[in-house]
Amino acid sequence: MLLEHRQLEPEPDVERPIVAQAAAICLTASAPDAPHVVLVRSRRTGRWGLPKGGIEPGEVSSWAAQREAFEEAGVTGIVCSRPIGHFAYEKEGSCTRYEVAVHVLLNDLLANHYPEQQMRERGYFPLAEAIDLITHPQVRRILAMLMDEYRGR
Repeated sequence: MLLEHRQLEPEPDVERPIVAQAAAICLTASAPDAPHVVLVRSRRTGRWGLPKGGIEPGEVSSWAAQREAFEEAGVTGIVCSRPIGHFAYEKEGSCTRYEVAVHVLLNDLLANHYPEQQMRERGYFPLAEAIDLITHPQVRRILAMLMDEYRGR
């Protein structure tokens, strides 16, 4: 039996779900020329990254960034209402696209007890070292831009 060969038409682009998230660059500027940042390890990949998560209904991105900073890293402080930048990512095996507004949070306290302290590791790094630890190119670019601002002072 002969199989009939025919050209398959490509499937139309499927509308991909987009999820809005917020992230915090938890910055301590105790030494003005050498700021430090708090990073957290991803539970899924083990990579270092910014505390981030979904924006809840009725919440603005700056509030979400502040909430996620505390939940994931135990950081409290003053959050800048305007994002310093944005990045997007997709999780492996998922068709969802995550679009993240990044806010600077000037941390004034690292709590000893916080919601996700048993779920992920928290680290405190000089900004230059944090840039090297982050693998996401857009996040690295945002941190490098922040570093340039400090060097320009």
